[in-house]
Amino acid sequence: MRRILQFAALFLLLIGLPAGSWYYLQRGLDYRLETLGQLGDHGAFKLKTSHTPIAEGGTVRVINFLSANNTQVQGTLLSKLYEQFDKREDFELITFVDTTVFADVASFRTTYQLEEEPQCSFPHLEAGEWQTFVSTHEPDAKAEVPYLALVDIEGNIRNFYEQEDGEAVKQLVEHIAFLLPIKKREKAELRRETEK
Repeated sequence: MRRILQFAALFLLLIGLPAGSWYYLQRGLDYRLETLGQLGDHGAFKLKTSHTPIAEGGTVRVINFLSANNTQVQGTLLSKLYEQFDKREDFELITFVDTTVFADVASFRTTYQLEEEPQCSFPHLEAGEWQTFVSTHEPDAKAEVPYLALVDIEGNIRNFYEQEDGEAVKQLVEHIAFLLPIKKREKAELRRETEK
């Protein structure tokens, strides 16, 4: 009986653990490749506004347009995104707004706690310019559907997401986390106790 237990332990050590580790790592690689496949290349983000210059690259950005129709849904969504990633300096929300139609941007920002700059910015843009931007970079876009665009650190548009589709928003959050660079941790430092 003892010999059987020894062989079982040896089998587990030499075959079982390496096979389990390989399986675990392979699943992680498959997930990473699948996620990369979901992130397309929709071209460089070059939407210029006459009122506010948008800096080139450097952060992962979620870009959208604030319509006067669905402000509560949009505000709640932006607030949740901001809460989830507010500790990251390399994440930014850019919400374009047509100030001729939606004049009370300050109240919207206060209501949904989106006042921190530069992480949350609200540059002026006309609705027609936004629709042209979306249809240029996302040929399958449906007219009058509010979209969010995800832009990576290099300034490339990686995907578009329908704001009112819960599954698309979950996928957006996953993709943001995937594109954000891994934070470098400070090296652990061991401190000796004071010798007595």
